[in-house]
Amino acid sequence: MPSLPAPIVPTKYSLMQKARDHTKAAGLSLAIPVPHVSFDRAKTAATAVGSTQALRQPSTTYERQPSPQDFVTLGKLSQGETQWTIRVHKDSVSGLTMVRRLDKWGGMNEKEILGQLAHRNIIKIKRAFMADGFMCIGLEYCRYTLEEDIARSVNLSLIRISGRNARVILSNFEQAVKHNSNALPNTDLVDLGFVLLECMEGRR
Repeated sequence: MPSLPAPIVPTKYSLMQKARDHTKAAGLSLAIPVPHVSFDRAKTAATAVGSTQALRQPSTTYERQPSPQDFVTLGKLSQGETQWTIRVHKDSVSGLTMVRRLDKWGGMNEKEILGQLAHRNIIKIKRAFMADGFMCIGLEYCRYTLEEDIARSVNLSLIRISGRNARVILSNFEQAVKHNSNALPNTDLVDLGFVLLECMEGRR
């Protein structure tokens, strides 16, 4: 039987030489191809996992603080030794505002205290702003009811108890007290009627 010729196996060197010759002939580069994308890596925002769009940077919005010119003064109110200015905002329909003018640090302290209180019987700060070096704090409009004026003596230096539910009210902090009243006309007359009935029955 005639012997078969041995197969010719190219060596590693010969394969590399052929590849190099082919590359030179085609004018190709051995470098890894990089797609032509024009962008600045330093300015590219970080992207979420699996997302192809850059995350939006949080936008900063600045709200204009109200100034005294934004309010219309309706009158003044005295509660004990506290003087209030009753004002209404020109562009607001949320009702009246009781504005009290305090020194800078006293106003900041009161604003911090009221900001931490959250109760349905405690009014909230509607607006607070600086004017002529003083802190102006605007609170929801509130007043003493006729029942309280007739049946109770208001002592601004002591803690008193108001109502049958024994709700404690800090009189030194009377500007933070908001009394519940029915949203009905003649509420004061209803309170007066209850006071008269209680007096007739000897409860007062």
